[in-house]
Amino acid sequence: MWIVPVWCFSALCYLPMYLEQHGFAIPHSIVNVKYLFVAMPLLISLLMLNAEKCSIRKWLKNLFSKGIRPSTWIVCTLTALCCILCTYLFGEEKWDIPSLVPNIIYLLFMAALEELAWRGYLLHDMPKRKSKFIPLLWVSLGWAVWHIPMWTVRNSISAAELPYWLIYTVLVGLILGVHMIKAENTAVPIIVHTVFNTALLASVRIGIPVALFVFICTVFYYKAAAQPPPQ
Repeated sequence: MWIVPVWCFSALCYLPMYLEQHGFAIPHSIVNVKYLFVAMPLLISLLMLNAEKCSIRKWLKNLFSKGIRPSTWIVCTLTALCCILCTYLFGEEKWDIPSLVPNIIYLLFMAALEELAWRGYLLHDMPKRKSKFIPLLWVSLGWAVWHIPMWTVRNSISAAELPYWLIYTVLVGLILGVHMIKAENTAVPIIVHTVFNTALLASVRIGIPVALFVFICTVFYYKAAAQPPPQ
């Protein structure tokens, strides 16, 4: 119910830009609708919450109310260091130091818009199952597919490169979803999402094994954290 309108209305945000690229005279103000793309999932989530007579304030408070272990922040820091190391060794781009702080703030805001919708609304409110992997995988796949209009229209990613971006984004989605399920606080996936967008500037083919490694380490961390201390 949620994911189909999100896909459709988000894709429509890039339709004017697509038409402009193919020779149609589209007013610049209409082309700027593309900037609503990232916000569209959250806007639809808020509309659905309102239709369900749910308190948006209570919903937001619930997403950030659980305490976060110091060790979880250490895992986030290690994830950032891993991304920075890969960028240093294999990166095709370098950080623009003067604009780094404004970029981090901007990407943090963008990550918050996405995480509140995809992990905060969709994943968090999915029916509880014994196996959490199926909803986790479904949300990650849906989130990856949602990016396609942005990749193809704005970033001009070719059809040959698209499968690599889908695999990479599914893996990152799994990492973010595991943090959401286990930490039960949306701040954690927001921070980790920002880390991937800011710190990992290597090619997507390098990003795939990096994301897979981080996913495995994240799963092992939460499994170890769930174990009772030795007597």
